[in-house]
Amino acid sequence: MNLIRLNVDPSKLDLNPEVAINWELYYEQYIKALSFVVVRKNPNINVRFMSFLFLFRHSVELFLKKQSSYLNNTHSLDKLVGNINNLPTCFLEQLSVLRCGGNGEDFRYPTDKKGKPYFNGEVFDVLKSLEYFFNLINVKVNLENKPKGRFEIHSNRFLTIGQVCTDYDFSINILLESIINDELSVNDVYLPLIYLIRHSVELSLKSNLIEAGEEYLTSNQLRNLCNEHSLCKLFENLDTIINKALANMSPKESDFKKETENYHVKLNELKELLNDLDEKSYCYRFPVNEKGEIHELKINTDMLTDLIDLRNNVDSYLNFAVPLLKEYGFL
Repeated sequence: MNLIRLNVDPSKLDLNPEVAINWELYYEQYIKALSFVVVRKNPNINVRFMSFLFLFRHSVELFLKKQSSYLNNTHSLDKLVGNINNLPTCFLEQLSVLRCGGNGEDFRYPTDKKGKPYFNGEVFDVLKSLEYFFNLINVKVNLENKPKGRFEIHSNRFLTIGQVCTDYDFSINILLESIINDELSVNDVYLPLIYLIRHSVELSLKSNLIEAGEEYLTSNQLRNLCNEHSLCKLFENLDTIINKALANMSPKESDFKKETENYHVKLNELKELLNDLDEKSYCYRFPVNEKGEIHELKINTDMLTDLIDLRNNVDSYLNFAVPLLKEYGFL
């Protein structure tokens, strides 16, 4: 949930187009995003930890892949470490909090592809792992453990896809606020920023569809949500549901109907823009595709400005469309 509307001066979204797309660029941007989010997660890391752990784990993955990019198609830190020389022998042990044998999806979704929860109330401390990694890569970050227990993660706080989405929105806002306050240049973090926004939209669409339930979706459609990452396909399912709600509105609800239609049009624009930028949710996480080919990123200043503006306009609608329409009796 976007708790505050963040209006960013377009001049602060001026992108440098002359940047080489490579592993080093992605690594540096994700490290920068991680360092800002970890310091500004307030008051406790454990309140909003999924997006933070994604940034942490992904930064480590990029750190390894920039040394052995031929292993592009694996996301297992265990496998990557096994093919890199000169790493400390304690590397995996020190970073065990990142579930190094998995593929990282447990920090992006609440359940696996079969609907089984990734977390079951575990509590783990990330402070030592952060200290170890930042020291290893020689990045200075103030990891002050105040209040005490700030870096303890309580996984039972994230049980639904909507809660994970809210967490990703908080991290997006941290980066945007840092850009607004001139603490951070957009050219230092636009890759993770765009990915976080796209993933938040994906999670929000799924949350609405889950809320709609079997009255509007088949059990097979609901079951397959865990495996679906196409914003177009998710939006298509939501579009059908919203149109049913609009059809149930009487003439006396014309103002509310018009407002809902306007929001939905804007949401469609946001979906189209994100799909154009990153159809498979891969371009802004890695510099290459599954075949090892360098991405040709389409992002420019105007597109980024439109993306931030559209997100501001539809974020509340995207988070609460189906629950609100059900509450008002239109679904």
